[in-house]
Amino acid sequence: MNRSFLLVVLVATVLGGLLRFHELAEPSLWNDELFTVRDAFRLDEVGPMKKLSYVPTRLALELYGVDAEQAGAAGYGGWRALGISEFRIRVASCLIGVLSVLALGLAGRLVLSLWAAGCTALLLAWAPWHVEWSQNARFYIQLFFFYNLSLILYYRGSRERSPRLLGAALLSALAALMSHATAMMIFGVFAVDVLHGWVRERRLPLGRSNMLMLGLAFAVAFGIAAFSFLTRTVGFIESLTRDDSISPLRFGFDLLLTLGAPLVVLALVGAWQLWREERGLGVYLGAAVVVPIVCFCLLALQTFVSTRYVFVSLYAWLALAAVGGEAMYRLLRDRLGQIAALAPLICLFAAMSLVHTEYFGAGYGYRARYKHAFRYIAERRGPDDLVYSTNAPGAQYYLSDPEISGDPLYDDFSDLADIDTPVWFVVSTTSYDQGAGRRHPLDDQAALRAVFGTRVRYPQTTLRVYYRPAPAAPVGSAAAPVPVP
Repeated sequence: MNRSFLLVVLVATVLGGLLRFHELAEPSLWNDELFTVRDAFRLDEVGPMKKLSYVPTRLALELYGVDAEQAGAAGYGGWRALGISEFRIRVASCLIGVLSVLALGLAGRLVLSLWAAGCTALLLAWAPWHVEWSQNARFYIQLFFFYNLSLILYYRGSRERSPRLLGAALLSALAALMSHATAMMIFGVFAVDVLHGWVRERRLPLGRSNMLMLGLAFAVAFGIAAFSFLTRTVGFIESLTRDDSISPLRFGFDLLLTLGAPLVVLALVGAWQLWREERGLGVYLGAAVVVPIVCFCLLALQTFVSTRYVFVSLYAWLALAAVGGEAMYRLLRDRLGQIAALAPLICLFAAMSLVHTEYFGAGYGYRARYKHAFRYIAERRGPDDLVYSTNAPGAQYYLSDPEISGDPLYDDFSDLADIDTPVWFVVSTTSYDQGAGRRHPLDDQAALRAVFGTRVRYPQTTLRVYYRPAPAAPVGSAAAPVPVP
């Protein structure tokens, strides 16, 4: 393999590692990260389509000397005393993120030109979306790694009709499926490739034996999915019937905001270039972009979806952008010179750098600042003060108090008269319907003591801290002081 290419991938890996480990412990833990730790300590209760996603976190914590049985019994409120810190919770995901830069950077040479593969590795190392999920203790980065490794190996294996590469691709796809059910989308990408090959060549593009292998892998994947559905039917139905769905248009807008216009424009240039010069790869990478978007736009009509659910498509976006950057470079090099010809890619890296400034600065990792809110309360909380938060696991963790509740009794904050002790409230602006100029329901019943906001991109994550002292006892009651005549 070309030495210059290896050097570029090495630089990308080192750069990616430094960026992903930078301030790893700073952003506040959100509910799902705490759920990851919880489930990592009870793997025997986790379904087959998620079990693998919790293994790295479990191994990392055990390497730090955390006893799984003890941690499982301690609950959120006892974890800090056992040494379960933000850094230790996230380090496994961070390492997988760095590994994905190295492995996918090298593997990219199997399907892309030397120039485009090196550029893709650098873009992946610097991509803000990839950095964000490398710093989250969730399954997304692990899913991203296996999913896109399968994507690359399948394409090269299908062109060479190599059972070895196709087998590795399908094993990687199954590993992705055991990280999360959304990995089933990759079989849709494979199907588009097979259909395109059939339309162009009027024959099975993989050959009969390899098509049989692909069909068998799909049958196994479908069987795993069916088993998970049958064992967790209620959970699946509930997830598909949530009443907080968003429109496909809103989903598309959020995705565009996440990716950034420079990346989307350059990726479109790359798609056009491949359509003209290497149509098979263009259709394949295009399908890797479009299939996840179509799947979740359809789901958005029925249930809640988030842009993070199509995070796996980022590699295809970056690969297309790298191809687009190479095409622009070759077009402009003789007219403007080498440096000026790199302007489109320089603009893309600059745009990504601005996002990093936001993410590590006023963005607080794009997470609600629960750490800061609960620290504020810990410094002022009396021995008898209650704490209420819709993020009860986070409150228990940061205050080391297993008794804190997220009891829905007070979700509407309609009547606090039955609480006869001082109480602190930590509420997010998403915990109620704000409406046009509407005040928070607690504004009339408690004192607003502090506001913790990210100040950029995600104002809906702003946290408000309220305090309601103990109500005064009625005059003449046993608890009330008797006035001196």
